[in-house]
Amino acid sequence: MPVKKKMTLWEILTRAFFILIIIQMVPAIFAGLKKSVGEAISPKAHIGLIDVSGLIMDSEKFVKQLNVFLEQKHIKGIILKINSPGGAPGASQIMYKEILRAKEKKPVVALVENACASGGYYIASAANKIIAPELSLIGSIGVLTMSPNVKELAKDWKIDVNITKAGKYKTVGNPFAEVQSDEEKAYLQVVTDDMYDQFVGDVAKSRNIDRAEHQKWADGKIFSGRQALKLRLIDQVGGWSDAKEEIRKLACIKTEIKLVRQPRPSAFASFMGGADDGADTHLTSFVSSLAQMFSMKKQCGLENLPMYGQTAVL
Repeated sequence: MPVKKKMTLWEILTRAFFILIIIQMVPAIFAGLKKSVGEAISPKAHIGLIDVSGLIMDSEKFVKQLNVFLEQKHIKGIILKINSPGGAPGASQIMYKEILRAKEKKPVVALVENACASGGYYIASAANKIIAPELSLIGSIGVLTMSPNVKELAKDWKIDVNITKAGKYKTVGNPFAEVQSDEEKAYLQVVTDDMYDQFVGDVAKSRNIDRAEHQKWADGKIFSGRQALKLRLIDQVGGWSDAKEEIRKLACIKTEIKLVRQPRPSAFASFMGGADDGADTHLTSFVSSLAQMFSMKKQCGLENLPMYGQTAVL
């Protein structure tokens, strides 16, 4: 009777590794089959859904998700779900310009939930259509520059701040400096006015509103959805059903539509280093992890040990 060879620790680890891979792949395969059968029986047009929520400080994640939807041929249009009080002007302007570029390829509809103010409205104004509930808050079109002064507080705590500068206006806005002079205030006002001018100009152009009457809609006031409609800041009062119907018209869709978010990685895929860009990324991640296993094996002086499943995988 042949003696059964005892498995090495490496063989146990590699077998466990590939069992985990199989466990990860099986549900995805069945889910894919179920989805394919469902789509074949009752085809639906896919619409990308992007959330723009909270304070706007960074545009990178938004732009990345927008580009994913633009590259995917089965995505026929994009809905932006907006609920934001505004944020940084730079990030808002970047997102505004990216939406202008995107809607040249696919229609974009902005759906407001509760608030679409300041930078949030800047972003929404680039869409083909804006839909919002009557009780939502729209507008706050303006620019705010703040310069806090904590010099007296620093004195109370016996904190001295020594500054060496090169450039006359370099310390404008320094919270430890003296109260701003009239010249410094005038300088900041010029910068703020220029930012405001860009904001108003972009909104007027995108919304086809008379810029000469900007004091009616761009003096920093907030409006209800019903008021915003009269000022032409939005196109329609409504909700999800209206946004879906509008994107259906713009994209010339005859079938039902399905809202699609950017896919999130599974827990195992995240462990493997997978991103949220789909199956190709997960496959690349798997191959990378496999290469790391071979590298670790060599570094540990185990290059002569057999690797179970090596031929089948490669």
